[in-house]
Amino acid sequence: SGYLPSLSVAAICVHPTNTNIIYVLSGDRNTGDGYFVEEYHYRTESQGVFKTVDGGDTWFAAAPLDTMSITARDLIMDTNNPSTLFAATTTGIYKTTNSGQSWEKIMTGSYWDLEFKPGSSDTIYAASNRRLFRSIDGGNSFFERYDIPTSRRISIAVTPANPNLVMLLSGGSLTSDDVLNGVYRSINGGATFASIYTGADGDLFHNYIGSD
Repeated sequence: SGYLPSLSVAAICVHPTNTNIIYVLSGDRNTGDGYFVEEYHYRTESQGVFKTVDGGDTWFAAAPLDTMSITARDLIMDTNNPSTLFAATTTGIYKTTNSGQSWEKIMTGSYWDLEFKPGSSDTIYAASNRRLFRSIDGGNSFFERYDIPTSRRISIAVTPANPNLVMLLSGGSLTSDDVLNGVYRSINGGATFASIYTGADGDLFHNYIGSD
């Protein structure tokens, strides 16, 4: 069957040399209630990773990430070794080295975003609600590199034009999700970060959908 048991997809990875092979991480990454999403009537929790080897005509489930209910956040592939993928969820970071036949939880906690350092299979960045972690051994171990105490969500950006440049976009505050907390930059591959914007413009992240 070509049908999937989830209406939402958190992330997609396409094999770099065989584009018929595609992985999707199911679930809604932006809603964390685990139930029906407001008036849209679909469930948010992930049903795990699904894979196609025929360009999307048919799909099958990869091995489960966990036995617990999770919210999916991100999925990345090592383009130098496409059988290795990492999934970020609300229960941890999971790694497969056999194309999804099995997964190992390598970090506990809730994570929003994952990125490889461009051109590297060894350096991986992971963002939680308020912290940036870095691995320099292909995901075998992660260490905290930066903490934004008032942050409620962090997104990571990297660029092949400058592999040592890492940008962080932080949203939220201790009392609100609507605040742009700030923008942070590393020019040494995530070893250190500096604030380059404080988010003083107020509620730039406010969602006006449904507002009067």
